[in-house]
Amino acid sequence: TLCRLHPDTHNLVIETGTNQGASSIVLAQAIKDSPGTGTLRTVELEQANLDIAHKNYEAANVADIIETYQGDAIERLPEMLDSPHPLAVAFLDGSHLHDQVVREFELVEPKLEPDSIVIFDNTYLIAEPHEDQRVNGGLRTILDRFGGHLVNLPFCSWYTPGMAVWQRRPFADMSPSS
Repeated sequence: TLCRLHPDTHNLVIETGTNQGASSIVLAQAIKDSPGTGTLRTVELEQANLDIAHKNYEAANVADIIETYQGDAIERLPEMLDSPHPLAVAFLDGSHLHDQVVREFELVEPKLEPDSIVIFDNTYLIAEPHEDQRVNGGLRTILDRFGGHLVNLPFCSWYTPGMAVWQRRPFADMSPSS
């Protein structure tokens, strides 16, 4: 499950890059398995992928907590983030180009609680120095500009491997010891 989900509030989870819904199903099931409540909002560029995702959501019995958006994540994220509920988790897995990764993060960042998490996929450094540095480079830019804490898991996923979890302040609910 997503251990960041708060049991006493409605949790908003955002995903970019729905594809055919496999990650969405895992995220939605985590919400259902948590002691709290929540909604997953996910965006996909291709309508054909969303059509398949909707069928997969029904088959997995999670369609009731998933809201889908069709279009470019950069254009749709402001609408997706419009909620009275705190943003608990963002899974940014749409475009894997450096500038898109950074822009998606810039859009979700103001909505994050200090201990909210942002998950990135395909983080392994595969680019040559003269190429777009993709997600790996985007993470470096995010750390430089926003700080925070990053846990990199380089051998998760298949191709391109790697996942990372970013958090502004892991112990936001703990006051410093004297």
